[in-house]
Amino acid sequence: MADEREGQDEEEQISTMDVAEHRAAPNLNPILSKEEKEKILLPDILTEGHVAIDIVLQLGMSIIEREDGALECLDWVFNRAVSGDGGRTWGEYRKVEDLYQPMESDREARVAGGWLRLPSGRIGMQWGESGLAPGGHLYNRLWWRLSEDEGKTWSEDIRINPTGELGRPYVGEPMRVTASGRLLLPLRMCYNAGQHIHDTIQLGEAWWKGEKVGIEGHGHWPEFDITYVYYSDDEGQTWSRCEGNVIGWLYRGWGNFVSTDEPGLEQLKDGRLLMLMRSTIGRLLQSFSEDEGEHWSLPEPSPLASSYAPCALKKIPQTGDLLCVWNQVSPDEIRQGKQRGRLSAATTSDGQTWQHFRTIERHGRMSEADRIEPEELLIICRSLDDVGDLPVDRGLSDYATIAFHGDEVIIAYANCKGVAHDLVSAMKIRVLPLDWFYDAP
Repeated sequence: MADEREGQDEEEQISTMDVAEHRAAPNLNPILSKEEKEKILLPDILTEGHVAIDIVLQLGMSIIEREDGALECLDWVFNRAVSGDGGRTWGEYRKVEDLYQPMESDREARVAGGWLRLPSGRIGMQWGESGLAPGGHLYNRLWWRLSEDEGKTWSEDIRINPTGELGRPYVGEPMRVTASGRLLLPLRMCYNAGQHIHDTIQLGEAWWKGEKVGIEGHGHWPEFDITYVYYSDDEGQTWSRCEGNVIGWLYRGWGNFVSTDEPGLEQLKDGRLLMLMRSTIGRLLQSFSEDEGEHWSLPEPSPLASSYAPCALKKIPQTGDLLCVWNQVSPDEIRQGKQRGRLSAATTSDGQTWQHFRTIERHGRMSEADRIEPEELLIICRSLDDVGDLPVDRGLSDYATIAFHGDEVIIAYANCKGVAHDLVSAMKIRVLPLDWFYDAP
């Protein structure tokens, strides 16, 4: 036991190097009442050994470097905050006031899709609004705006999806700029069986302190997701759509159809684009484009074992390799209800082979392996209907975003402990040296 504990301590020292961890972010606790959300504090298990920052930031932090060298982030509910020490502490918290507004119902949403620095030096921001129109008709509008003065003022909004397709981006920083200056926005569109089915179907459940609780929702819910991409060659003044859709038609249909959900993409060294998508077969799916996003290959299973959870994918400026941060878990761990209990990182130079596997965060009784081999058999992989008793240290980490600042990498992600009414959530930010990601085999 002592040797095991020593190994865990060593891992903790590495993985929490220069960590800034925020107190509970209220919007990450949807089960609690508003009053409870405002009062909640992180338990010792989350704050011990970290720097507690009295600022509320949410999922989907996209980070830009300002002209003065400081970093500024934008989260998915339009919070802005500035860091003068490479992401370790944050201040100057404020809203993008003309965009943020409380919604009248759960079916409405305004979400920031992130911002990024453009080749011209301007800042571009993507955002969207969705809701339910009379008669049960869903609407979704995607917008783009530009700033010439570091985000102080913005241009009028430009419509990205004039046809009103219901596709939405990955929460955070999905947009990328290619070497030629082309903007890319990958989207996913979800077709599901409806709320009635969701309310009546058997979902993944477990026992927590003698109470039966839900642990996996739409992984059990009949739904089908497809992916497509918008692109612009004039910094967002006009937008085009890729041909067709990226559909999980594995093995030319012999592998049946699976979801291609919440895509993330990036440009490889040879100019091709790699897109990774969450799916329900225990792996991330991958698709390639040889013409900067206009056409995409049929999806195929990547070598990366994964739960039905999204990944973050970003090019490392110093090497040109791609860094992926995702929930690397085995099929057995998925079946046991540990779908997001491990947050991992790995790199690729060609989009086919992956190396330098590292563990960023691990919860509960997850194995200490840095690399998980996926199963060869490609079948739907989800939690058992009843996984039994959950461990007291049950947790999850997901929805990561990646930023680079000098020779450091900033990983921001949601970090949760507990379940149901005992759930405590926070945004966690790790600032790690780039070399750390290359130290593993």
